[in-house]
Amino acid sequence: MNIVLDVEEIRNTTRLSEYEREAICQEVKALIDNGMATIRAKSTVANKYNISISSISNWDRKYGFFTTPYLTDDMRKAICEEVQKLTFSGLTKKEAERILGNKYHISPETIRKWDLNFREFSAEKKEFTNDEKIAICKEVKMIIDAGEKAEDAKKIVAEKFNIHPSTIQLWDMELRIFSKNHKTEEMKIQICQEVKALIQSGKKSKEACRIISEKYNLYPSTIRTWDLKFRIFSGRGR
Repeated sequence: MNIVLDVEEIRNTTRLSEYEREAICQEVKALIDNGMATIRAKSTVANKYNISISSISNWDRKYGFFTTPYLTDDMRKAICEEVQKLTFSGLTKKEAERILGNKYHISPETIRKWDLNFREFSAEKKEFTNDEKIAICKEVKMIIDAGEKAEDAKKIVAEKFNIHPSTIQLWDMELRIFSKNHKTEEMKIQICQEVKALIQSGKKSKEACRIISEKYNLYPSTIRTWDLKFRIFSGRGR
């Protein structure tokens, strides 16, 4: 329902009717629905009609157009869980908090304060399932495969899920999804043999190590360390 009020009439009226109060609250809601922050919407309408923000807030407690209802602990916990689900769908934590803040007409800061109590998606006490750990490590691998350095990839993903990069590294030591040093003996030998093939084609040892290390996202020194054991391209090969 679109209600048009006479601004001057409202500004000069000391006592507003129920109809006028309801129309003013609807006007605030329309601004909020268009993306304006709740406090700014109330301030804008309050200045327009020369009424106090607290009056609008008091009226809407009755009408319920935009005032956030009291949320129980279970409801707050559910919102924190929604944040976690959105982060696993690809959003950053800040984006998830903003989206849900708009959905429930609460500020992202309020959601973060609730989380300090529940710890549903923060690093300190959050227990990640094995599937979640795998998903996080796979996200790191995807960023590495796109050309980012492993350390930077871990930092990017760690910030997204509000955990420490070293936590991700510990998980990957068990899961072996992205870490560059998780190679079987056979894989190490194969990589050293690829270096040897490049050397035999005319490349210098240093250049061959660099080329193959970039191919497998390794350090050249790692390949040389393996060859100290296998002696494939260092001059005393098998």
